[in-house]
Amino acid sequence: MAATIFAYFAFEAYLNHIGPIVCAEEWFREREFFGGEGGERYRGTLGKAQFLADHLGVELDRGHRPFQTVIELDTRRDAVVHGRTQHFDVEIAFKAPEHIKRVDPVMYEFADEAFVDRVLRDVEKVGMRFSALHWRHLVSPKFLARARSSACPATRPGPF
Repeated sequence: MAATIFAYFAFEAYLNHIGPIVCAEEWFREREFFGGEGGERYRGTLGKAQFLADHLGVELDRGHRPFQTVIELDTRRDAVVHGRTQHFDVEIAFKAPEHIKRVDPVMYEFADEAFVDRVLRDVEKVGMRFSALHWRHLVSPKFLARARSSACPATRPGPF
């Protein structure tokens, strides 16, 4: 479980690293913009990824891997962070208590070896898509002109 959660944290941290470089104005108002001001499309970590993808020209196909895995990871991360008691309403017929089959909580899905492997590979693939394009952005004339400007939000102190 730790590997998948930390893969998610690393992905989010990477988005927060390139965000101020690519879209300084929005990242200067990060909490407001990605907390609702940017609309439902840009809400939360997946919204940050979509926003950056839109600005960098990165294709994120929500219905296919590797981004589909990131979406699934986001859902599972929410289940851990905003955990609730899971109730089971099951009727079981048995002869002896030791023969009762165990009902595993959703949390155990994080420990599935195939899921962990898929998460590590797919999060890296999505991150590499951003990486390949965000470096190109750094040398663009628009970015360089903005970086030289004293009004550049990226040079002001902010939440990033």
